[in-house]
Amino acid sequence: NILVNDDNSKNTQIAYLLLIKRIAESGPDFLLNENVDSATALTEYFSQTADHLQKMITILYAIKVPPSWKSIHVSLIEFFTKQKNVFQSLAAAETDPLRFYIAAYKLLPQEIEKEFTAIQDEISQKIQNEKLN
Repeated sequence: NILVNDDNSKNTQIAYLLLIKRIAESGPDFLLNENVDSATALTEYFSQTADHLQKMITILYAIKVPPSWKSIHVSLIEFFTKQKNVFQSLAAAETDPLRFYIAAYKLLPQEIEKEFTAIQDEISQKIQNEKLN
């Protein structure tokens, strides 16, 4: 359930955007660290990334969203939840190889970037429409 703020003022929307920006900047790097050089380290990396994404999702659910931003907020939660699920599946490489194999095909960097870019474009358009810049 998304918490919706009663206030849809310009200041509330700007505060919301600043918070979302900060959350997004704290996100995990979807590019592998060059120091990850073993299957165990890789599995741990995937697990830690999934855990970090879950923390981001939890924060997103705790935010009171300006009413006019609810649909974009839902898109952000769905995006990060999908990524968390993929990384959890990748982390299961040793215990569930089939799950890993299926997830590996979903983790296409260009698809992740394309989906996130679409959300960013929607946010940019909303900023222009609401004259928040």
